[in-house]
Amino acid sequence: MVSTLIWMAAALVVLFVLGLAVLAPMRPRRRAALVPAAPLLGAALLAVVMSTSSWWLDARGGLAVTAVVAAVLVVVGVRRGTSPWRVDLSAVGLAVLLVGIGAIGAAVALLPSAWVGDGRALSANDSGDVFFYVAESAWMGDHPISPVPEPGAVPGGGNATPADVPLRAALAFPLRVGQPLVHAALGAVTGQPAVGSVMGVMALWIALLAPAAFVTGRLLRLGRLASVLLAAVCATSAVVVQQSYQQNVDALLGAGLALLTIGAVVAATERRLPLWPAALVTAALAGVYTEYALFVVPAVLGAVLLRRPRGLGRRAGRLLAVLGMAVAMAPTSWVRGVQALTLPRAGDGFGSPLFSDGWFAAVSRVVGTAALAEPVGAAGPNLGTALVVVLAATLVLGWVLALVLDRHRGMWFALLAVGLGYLGFLTAEHRGYTQVRAASVLLPLLLLASAAGWSTLGARLRRAARVRTGGTARSALAPRLVTGLTATLTAIVVVAVVVNVRSAPDGIDRGRLPERHVDATYDEAARWVDEDGGEGGQGVTVLAADLFSQMWLAHALREDPLVSYVSLRPDYLGMTTYWAGEQDPFLLVGPGAFLDADPAAVVAQNDRFRMVDLGAAPAVAAVPLDLPTWSPYAQADGSMIGPDGGKITVVRSPGLTGPVELELAAAGAGEVRATVLETGQVARADIVDGRALVPVELGDASIATIQLDVGAEGAEPTQQLALIGVHGAP
Repeated sequence: MVSTLIWMAAALVVLFVLGLAVLAPMRPRRRAALVPAAPLLGAALLAVVMSTSSWWLDARGGLAVTAVVAAVLVVVGVRRGTSPWRVDLSAVGLAVLLVGIGAIGAAVALLPSAWVGDGRALSANDSGDVFFYVAESAWMGDHPISPVPEPGAVPGGGNATPADVPLRAALAFPLRVGQPLVHAALGAVTGQPAVGSVMGVMALWIALLAPAAFVTGRLLRLGRLASVLLAAVCATSAVVVQQSYQQNVDALLGAGLALLTIGAVVAATERRLPLWPAALVTAALAGVYTEYALFVVPAVLGAVLLRRPRGLGRRAGRLLAVLGMAVAMAPTSWVRGVQALTLPRAGDGFGSPLFSDGWFAAVSRVVGTAALAEPVGAAGPNLGTALVVVLAATLVLGWVLALVLDRHRGMWFALLAVGLGYLGFLTAEHRGYTQVRAASVLLPLLLLASAAGWSTLGARLRRAARVRTGGTARSALAPRLVTGLTATLTAIVVVAVVVNVRSAPDGIDRGRLPERHVDATYDEAARWVDEDGGEGGQGVTVLAADLFSQMWLAHALREDPLVSYVSLRPDYLGMTTYWAGEQDPFLLVGPGAFLDADPAAVVAQNDRFRMVDLGAAPAVAAVPLDLPTWSPYAQADGSMIGPDGGKITVVRSPGLTGPVELELAAAGAGEVRATVLETGQVARADIVDGRALVPVELGDASIATIQLDVGAEGAEPTQQLALIGVHGAP
């Protein structure tokens, strides 16, 4: 964990320096206002520059180009006489304070890593999305995007391996790749591979939400205290932090950029900020998380158009100028962004923690008194109905105040109408996954709207508390109202931070974290392949059906393009097999596969994998095929649950003859049939006490495909079965 914190600090320094370069051409006073957001501006610069350079250069090359651009910006600042080497120390101190506030949320995001004692990649739940982002960053760290990674149908048939398929998928859909580009660049600077830094980068994006929220608040003329309180609730929101547990890496960076885009663009249209910083963050947002356009665009249009007509032409002209500059800065990001927004999203009929368990559970989860991942029924008034009501009422009343009092009420009207209207539509349509994702990304913007309302109310009360002529208090009531409002809102925010921090990790199964953690066992397996597998791993076949284990093993072996994989899940690896059907001298057996071997055949093993030399001593192994029909994860006892009619592959030492015995579990009575597809031979065994041992005659074959059926012959498949083990090594 210490290495993760050191990496985060180093990455923060790199981004801060790049961000200061972005600010170099600005006048010192304007620059000081944006200094707290310098790390996000640095990330934006990387995303924008590398969105183009990555087509021809790897991350190191893109980083070099970004450094050149940063140097040019500094030179421009020098020539304009802005003294870019002079940095307001109070602004730097404020930046440190805000990152410290954000570090509270970052620490909660890192709790699962702390529990396993290591900062390498980890899935806090059944999602494997972290693999997707790591795979993208790893490829772009060493290669340009073009040519696209293509592993081919069999080992050696392309320029990549199954572990590289996520980037190919992202380019084909298409999906945004801005965040993996930034991650790859930070890896190039620090020398830390993506698998070792991905948890740190998610926590870093959460920490940077605080300065992003503060600077956005100030750009929108919120009070200083209101902006600090906004920073605290944004960075510690349970809904936001849980996006790290869900491994929504790009959405976390996108949240900070979305906030900053709204503030910077509105300030630019009002001539309080130059055009190009607003264009930079807008272009970066398009490349990092284009989906935010659904909420950011209405907000910005509302700020520009839904105001008094005076100055409308000027505001609209500057908005078009910002947009034009943003498109010119990163044209490929915009093309891909438009394509991503127009992707069909049919088939979402899942439930959602924000409507499936009733309105109280939904509200509790939004305000953070209960976690999204908590089991159904656990999100009742566990901290008291009054607390839920107070937090929800504070949020909603802030929206009302923003609509009635704030100078940017047109922006808040557009944001709330589109955002809440879209959530209402998704809820009515029962599009659960889309609804919870939309709510998660929208929440920081909703918090911004509420903070604007309360800040405006405070400003109005402060003005009312003073007599313009004479400067004395008009009455004793108004100052007390200001003090009371400030104290009450501060107390509510403190309570909100505490309850959100407490609830965010609820629902995580700590007992399963070790099996979802990319620990040293993967590195050991990669060393075995390097030592015994021959050039490019050509002598090794992998048998591992558990989704988590197989995809991270594939990542560990991505430098060994000739390793074969008997069965794969296409969810992240894009294919169901990567094997020409040959028999290699070594098997690498992992979770979800089964082995019976003479101890002399196992040449290396750890808690997760075994390296088997088929020529050293008798061994037989079995692994499920057509993995989309099987459970994605091995059960606690190691078994794999599959369908009636499921298939497996058996591989054994050359020269072994006779039957192989399959150990199965199935509910009820009846029989299990095992059909050798190469020969058509059928073996049968009765199910006794839920178990069956099926002796399958393979003759002298060393590789066979077997189909498993339960129940009456010819009947429709209706049951599940579990593969428990294989026997057959004398």
